[in-house]
Amino acid sequence: MLKRCAMLAAVAVSLMAGSVEAAERNLVVTSFGGNWEEAVKEVVKNFRKTHKDVNVSIVLPGNSAQIMAKLRAEKSNPSIDIVLMGGGLDLTAFQENLLIKRDFSKLSNYADVYPVAKNPIEGLGPSIGFAGVKLAYNTNRVKPKPESWETLWDPRYKGKVGMMNMTSNGGIMLLYLMAKLNGGDLQNIEPGFTKLKTLKSQNPYFFESNPAAVDMFVQEGLWLSPMFDGRVAGLMAEGFPVDMTCPKEGCFVTNTNANIVAGSKNIDLAEAFIDEFLSPASQEVFARVSGSGPVNAKTVLSDDIARRVIYGREEVAKLISLPWHEITPLRDGWVERWNREVLAK
Repeated sequence: MLKRCAMLAAVAVSLMAGSVEAAERNLVVTSFGGNWEEAVKEVVKNFRKTHKDVNVSIVLPGNSAQIMAKLRAEKSNPSIDIVLMGGGLDLTAFQENLLIKRDFSKLSNYADVYPVAKNPIEGLGPSIGFAGVKLAYNTNRVKPKPESWETLWDPRYKGKVGMMNMTSNGGIMLLYLMAKLNGGDLQNIEPGFTKLKTLKSQNPYFFESNPAAVDMFVQEGLWLSPMFDGRVAGLMAEGFPVDMTCPKEGCFVTNTNANIVAGSKNIDLAEAFIDEFLSPASQEVFARVSGSGPVNAKTVLSDDIARRVIYGREEVAKLISLPWHEITPLRDGWVERWNREVLAK
């Protein structure tokens, strides 16, 4: 009898240990700070509705370059399962064996993701939100609504025009677009420099810091400038007379991609979390809180949120996605030339 009781007790302890082990499964995902962190928290809430036994921790290593540094430092013993990063760094991370490739097409929500949000590198993860560079304008000062990037050269707005420097992804995007519109391309960037140099006749405000440009819009030092849409959405939400438009020549998209870290012990959970991130429900709340456009075509947004983010097939069709993996080796030269030929003169 005593032996039987001991056996039953051992089984019970074993079951309890198994239950605790299951409950202690922990998934770690990176995020950026501010409203991005709050938006990822909302996605976590949705995920835990179907994964109640999983704890999800959000870590904030910094920007994509700092996330990359953390992955390198932890290569032999990674603490992160999912990284959100952009700017072409995911391919570099994979080439350094810091990420693993997976067949993301098997995810239940993947088929509804816009093609431009799918990673061009087979096996690497999709974007979880669109961040765009649009033409921001003061609705009281700039009339009618600007329809073209050429409005930056309108003499009526001289002294009130902004332009991103080449240290900003937005500046690189404008340089590339101006090259394309004037007969150039990635390997012949000359027409882009030639066109943007003429903007100096407008006495523009060149900036590297998006918050600095936001302050200039608030103080009406700027009336018209390329800006990241999330920054403009914040001004709109606060009631400032600012709006944004995707000009007829197109606007730019930057993708923040979700990928699984090499060495993760939670690959199954990581895939499930990314799938949840792509769902219409999580895309809606992520757009609403972060200001990023939804990548799932089935996502439904309120009119108020829709006008602040990249949304809908028509607007997505106008997006220009840059070949960041090809730009990376050229970028330092472009920055040096910009500083020498534009800012220094």
